[in-house]
Formats: sequence, C-alpha cells, structure tokens
Amino acid sequence: MQLQIQNLTRRYGSHTAVDHVSFTLTNGVYGLLGENGAGKSTLMRLLCGLLRPDAGGIRQRLGIAQAMLNDPGILILDEPTAGLDPKERIRFRNLISAWSRESIVLLSTHIVSDVEFIADEVILFKAGQFLHFGKPEQITAVLNGRVWECRVDAAKADAISRRLKVSNLKNEDGKTAVLRVISEEDPLPGALPVMPTLEDLYLYYFESGKTDASLSDQTKNGGYDR
Repeated sequence: MQLQIQNLTRRYGSHTAVDHVSFTLTNGVYGLLGENGAGKSTLMRLLCGLLRPDAGGIRQRLGIAQAMLNDPGILILDEPTAGLDPKERIRFRNLISAWSRESIVLLSTHIVSDVEFIADEVILFKAGQFLHFGKPEQITAVLNGRVWECRVDAAKADAISRRLKVSNLKNEDGKTAVLRVISEEDPLPGALPVMPTLEDLYLYYFESGKTDASLSDQTKNGGYDR
C-alpha cells in the first residue's frame, strides 16, 4: 500500500494553506501534528478529494483484492478523538494500531498524546509546510540539550514562568515547584537537562514562531519518502 503526494498546493486568495507538500506513505500510523490554522484540515480534505489542489495531484496504489472487498487501504482521520472520554480514546488508539498493520492511517490532531501513543511517525506541520517528519524519538532530538528541569521557590514560580518558556509546572510540597523549561542554555542555577518529549517540541515550535528552514526547503525540493 502506498500514498504518494507531489508538490501539493492549495491557496485561498493570497493565503497559502498547503504549500508544495511532498511525501510518500506506506502502511502504518502517521500523526499529523499542528496548531489550529496550520493547514491540517485543508491537507486532509485534499487527500480525501473534497478539495481540488491548485498544484500537485495524489497517487494511490491499492491492492485489487482490497478494493473489491471495500476494505479501505487508506484511512484519513481529522481530530477523531475530540469529545471522547479516556476509556474511549484508549479503545480508539488500539483499534487504529491494529488497523495500520495492513493500511495507511493519517491522523490529524493538535492533541499531542494521541500522536505520542500510536504514531509510527510524526509529521510536524505549520503554515502549510512540514517542519519535521520522522519517528518521535528522531524529531524530538532537535531539542536535546534544550529542555531543563528546575526546582524553584514555589512563591517565585509564576514570575519565573512569565520570563521563561515553561512546558510544565508542578508544585511538590507547597514550598518547592518543579519547572520544565525549554531554553537554548541553562536557564536557572541548578537546572538539569532532561529528555525532550513531543509536547516540548510542540511548545517550542508553535509558541515561539520558530521554523526549520532546512527542512522546509527539503519539502520543496522533493519531500519525504517512506
């Protein structure tokens, strides 16, 4: 099973929602992760044929037997877990994981935990372009040495959080707060480096306005093959 996209583009007036996106997907779960307005829903609607692209098209290679049995080889899901309780979300993730053994599943969401648990590979999508495409441990590696755990006076935690990029704050005993901080360098005395997560990566890109020009260029120059 294969889904191949080449230079897919969709514009709304002067706004480019999907900007020359190229990739090839094979069987497995792919998590399309991005903030609201990133272009995820437009990309999904293009893949489903609900919108016509301004440039690029879409090639699907499906087994004849599967098509005859009406068993979809490509499953495209846009925010499928919104409104589900935790038990339903677990059941959904298990179902999708099992389905993906013989199918392509593209899951669009801005809920990081959905992607973190079931995606074989993650597509980080912003402003109509790919920032990263790879296994979770590969794409979070960009933050190695940039995520820190700091213990501070709980009374000062709020003030520190306004000054730094904090992905998590936990009060330990009413006197001490543990901050998870994203910073290019040691943010506070006694800070210890920790392993980055997808949630850290999401905050780093979607709260700071950062992009990775080299990876955006790679998308325009041939895209990602899987």
